[in-house]
Amino acid sequence: MLRLQKEDSKKSAQYLSAIKEEYRTFQIKSSQEQSKLIEEVVELQKEVAGLAKSTGLETKVHLQNPTKKVGPLDIKLLTNVIRFLRLKAEESKSAKELTSQRQNAKRTTGMLAWVSGKQMKVHEQGTLTLQG
Repeated sequence: MLRLQKEDSKKSAQYLSAIKEEYRTFQIKSSQEQSKLIEEVVELQKEVAGLAKSTGLETKVHLQNPTKKVGPLDIKLLTNVIRFLRLKAEESKSAKELTSQRQNAKRTTGMLAWVSGKQMKVHEQGTLTLQG
């Protein structure tokens, strides 16, 4: 009887150490994955900050501190914000290009014309804009 108890306690100690080892390996694997995800979130936050600065939009998402555990939802949120900011940046660039093209295309000749009692500038291509 005493011998069976010793064997049982020995086996239970082996099982306990095996379980503890499994937990340890799981925690190591989990912490490695978390560190990779946190690095990715930090990189995405830097990109959000840069894009927000270039587009002139205000956002606080890059200042948001990640929770204890970072997951795919955090990365998806930042990815969607980056996608939105890139679209805004492209829109602002194209809008700036359009306005500069319009300004460059309509050079004034220096001549003024009076139309319907209002003074207008005459442009090279013959169009008129209201003066003042």
